[in-house]
Amino acid sequence: EPLRANRDAAGLATVSGARIKPIHSDAARTFLARLGETGGTTALLQRAWGAFEDGTVLIGVGAFAAATPTRVHAHIAVVPERRRLHIGSDLLGRLVNEAAAGGLTTLACTHPAEATTPLGLVRSLRLTAARRVRLQVATMVIFVPRPAFHRSRGDS
Repeated sequence: EPLRANRDAAGLATVSGARIKPIHSDAARTFLARLGETGGTTALLQRAWGAFEDGTVLIGVGAFAAATPTRVHAHIAVVPERRRLHIGSDLLGRLVNEAAAGGLTTLACTHPAEATTPLGLVRSLRLTAARRVRLQVATMVIFVPRPAFHRSRGDS
């Protein structure tokens, strides 16, 4: 059966069927805290997107937090009962697209060293990442692909 893709509010395809829309950073911070994702740079969230089921129920969040002027951290969380539906992949895809459009070349994230989900999300989108483990905490740097360059007709 061919992979069915849905379109979110911005017209971008989502595998999960979730509608992904911008949300206020305070709402993202509250959602992340509810799921126990309070460490690192969550206090510095700048831009966030929510994944909504049936258009109203927030089931996932993807957000950017500036760690330094040149380093941006990505935060992604999905409610446990909706994991394995590709919502995390859809959110990471949105973050990568936004990062590329903003001229960023990398995104960073930290997670427990034994967690396999972050690397699975990166692999699901065929992205390249480097990972370092120190004191049971993994730091992963995701390399953001350059946006596709499209020439208009008549350009040489």
